[in-house]
Amino acid sequence: MADIEELLQAAEAALDDGQPEAALEAARKAQKRAPDDADAVFLEAEALLELGDYARAAERYRRADQLLPDTATILAGWGIARFERAELDEAERLLRRAAALEGREPLPEVHHHLGLLLERQGQDGEAERHFVRARRLAPEAYPPPVRIPTPEFERLAGEAIDELAELLGVAELDARQAAALNNLVPRVLPFPALEDLRAVDPPHSPQLLGLFRGSALPQQSELGSPPQLPAFIELYQRNLERACRDRAELEEQIRVTVFHEVGHELGLDEDDLDRLGLA
Repeated sequence: MADIEELLQAAEAALDDGQPEAALEAARKAQKRAPDDADAVFLEAEALLELGDYARAAERYRRADQLLPDTATILAGWGIARFERAELDEAERLLRRAAALEGREPLPEVHHHLGLLLERQGQDGEAERHFVRARRLAPEAYPPPVRIPTPEFERLAGEAIDELAELLGVAELDARQAAALNNLVPRVLPFPALEDLRAVDPPHSPQLLGLFRGSALPQQSELGSPPQLPAFIELYQRNLERACRDRAELEEQIRVTVFHEVGHELGLDEDDLDRLGLA
């Protein structure tokens, strides 16, 4: 049987290779041998973070912090997990502690997420200082955002809706769907509202790109309610701009986000979108 050190090395290697499931398995095996091994608990948390299980990741980072207090990498992961759960005040507190402790091994992800938090707060100057630091430390991971004027962003979103209507065609839509699509106007906002992020369980990420607002048409029919037109979608400009590396990628991401959010309104699922070439 592998000893604890071999299991920890296997977990680290799996994370480096982009295999969080294997890392999780190795870390948990190590904990069976030594339940209070801080490294094993930390690596479990890291694997859960990579897998998007932010609630359990936060709990394991909390335990790792109890076992090995004031460790920058633990606080960094814990802060990111809380950020992804839209627990923004706690995320900022943890990330600032991590930044204060990073010493000679700066953590670009800490500065990037502090930038995201401060940008939401309108503290653009301090946010940009953190973004620049993250970019200098890890330029491939954190490129500069693609900025365009909001009216141009709105135009691109409107063109995506027009393209979707043309691609679907009248044969693919019933009268209610056609009316919904014709009446749809996207709303462009800088960021999603905190209450919208927390309106679902698990919460949406603060880096959400778009959100459908209203009842999808099939749900309206099932409930026997009259049509509620127009429903609308929200597109989050700052998040979309920061998710892309160049103008072409931004235009494509706006298109993809519009297609998916409008698809929700029309009652299309992922298979429908794929069948129509819109996935």
